[in-house]
Amino acid sequence: MLLQAQLQAALAACLAKLARLRFDVDALLAPAETVLEAEPMDEANDMMMTALFGDTMPPPDPTPAAGNCHRFSDHNFNTEEARRPIKKELQKLEASQRQSIIDEELR
Repeated sequence: MLLQAQLQAALAACLAKLARLRFDVDALLAPAETVLEAEPMDEANDMMMTALFGDTMPPPDPTPAAGNCHRFSDHNFNTEEARRPIKKELQKLEASQRQSIIDEELR
């Protein structure tokens, strides 16, 4: 009798999990209801761009180095700044290890 009650409880739990999975799968497979609406600012932006540039967009920057200056980028500078304290800490650790070895040899 106890075993039957445990089996029924386990079956009920499995059925509940199955129902939740079905709901989740149905939600994933349902087509997304997206309604694209034009923002009111789009027309104003279009008028502004047309007034500034006419019907054509301006040509790209003709300089060959436009956007290609990698040597002095902030990323490299920040990386180097981050490495300095780590390097100093490693140098201190190495120095203390050398001193420890020397102290051991002197004993």
